[in-house]
Amino acid sequence: MIETNIPQSQPNRAWFMVVGLLAFLFVGGFSLYFQSQNSSLSTRLNNLEAQKKELLQNAKKEEPGVPSSAVSVLSIKMKLAQIEKQQLEWSKIIEKINNTMPKIKETGESIVNFRSYNGSEDGKFSVSATTRKGASEPYADIAALIRAFNAEDVFQNVFVPSINKSLTPEGDTVLSFSINFNFKKQTF
Repeated sequence: MIETNIPQSQPNRAWFMVVGLLAFLFVGGFSLYFQSQNSSLSTRLNNLEAQKKELLQNAKKEEPGVPSSAVSVLSIKMKLAQIEKQQLEWSKIIEKINNTMPKIKETGESIVNFRSYNGSEDGKFSVSATTRKGASEPYADIAALIRAFNAEDVFQNVFVPSINKSLTPEGDTVLSFSINFNFKKQTF
């Protein structure tokens, strides 16, 4: 029997850098998108506040009993309330998502690693995640995560559409997946 020593190839470090750069760009783009959404809502809110002040000043100049100013002020207040209802506080939502994740009792470490967050104004979210390197039961960790999200009232329609399996150079199984859910709007 002839034995050959074939050197094992090491992972291409450039590939990891490209993936890291893409992840950084994705998270940066995600942050800019939500910053612009928040800025847009803030601008609309400021414009409505300015209109409200102008109408209130005009209402003080008019004679009492004239309903046009009162209707305008009421309309502005309703529009402001509607904008405030639509606005989601992203930092608090992400904090809630992170606090919902189960932890390992011995270490306090999260059972999975969240990589990126994707959300919309209507409360639909998708969170990209991986299981921990060296996790003894990575599929059970994903199941525990799903149970934790289902147990919270603010998360609805929790669903993991797919799971991708990969092996580390050490032979550990790492699962990549996304968890999708609707975030029920609430007041923080």
